[in-house]
Amino acid sequence: MAHPSQTHNKNYDIPHSTVSLHTFLITVFTGIILVFFILAYKSLETRSIIREQKVENERFRNRITGQLDSTLKKQLVLFSKPMVWAIRQKMLEGDMQAVNQYIHQLVTEENFKEVSIVNPKGLIIASSDKSELGLPYSTFYNKYFLDVDTASLNAQRGQNVIITSPIYGLTSRIGTLSINYIMPKKD
Repeated sequence: MAHPSQTHNKNYDIPHSTVSLHTFLITVFTGIILVFFILAYKSLETRSIIREQKVENERFRNRITGQLDSTLKKQLVLFSKPMVWAIRQKMLEGDMQAVNQYIHQLVTEENFKEVSIVNPKGLIIASSDKSELGLPYSTFYNKYFLDVDTASLNAQRGQNVIITSPIYGLTSRIGTLSINYIMPKKD
């Protein structure tokens, strides 16, 4: 038979944990909560970065669009100058058929809505819209658009701009070119 002290020693041979089950569960739970908060913080941080990037992209897009609009407007004004010289030449020759051909061909191009030639009295003498012939320019557009000494661009309703440019003869003004152009929509 075993000695009582030996039996007692057998019970002490079982290893005892120094950490209680309660402490272990608290540690695991705290770890899980910590991981959750870190993931939530990173998620919020990522969303914030994405939001900031979208705002920055929008600012960049608006700046580029503004620059493109400005460049397009400058090109439209520049484009009107050789058009005026071609129309001037045909008007001095008395060839209104060629003038009409120029303006009708121009409105077949994308975004060109209407083209008119206005005499010094403010009457439309050539137009891509035949219903405007002989009518005052002020019926359709602001009459002050005609008060230009060089090619200029005037804002109209919506996306429309009116490019006006004087047409000079040998000694005086013989008319004004008016181009109604629809600015491309911004994407």
